[in-house]
Amino acid sequence: MRIREIDNVVVVTVEKEIMQEDVETVQQTLNNLLLEKNINVVLDFAQCNYLTSMGLSVIFHAKKKMAEHGGDIRIARINTLITNLLEMTNLNKAMSIYGTVEEAVQSFNPGKNND
Repeated sequence: MRIREIDNVVVVTVEKEIMQEDVETVQQTLNNLLLEKNINVVLDFAQCNYLTSMGLSVIFHAKKKMAEHGGDIRIARINTLITNLLEMTNLNKAMSIYGTVEEAVQSFNPGKNND
């Protein structure tokens, strides 16, 4: 995973599938961001073709923890398979999903114009 910051929002680029053996790494990454007070996070899934249900669970629980501190996790650039997983679990209603990273970052700063 690659981590960068844009307009006080941390963008985590998921660079491969999140399989069962990757869940702990995802959990540690998100927990570390929370410990570092990085509570506004965008997960960029453009390079991720698959996400296990356990991976989704870790992301959803991290989202809840960040919300307790006034933050959020938003998702960008997901494929059809991940969209279907979110719809099957009904988490598409609980997660904010964006077509681009820029839109997701902007959603944290609605008053800021990026033009």
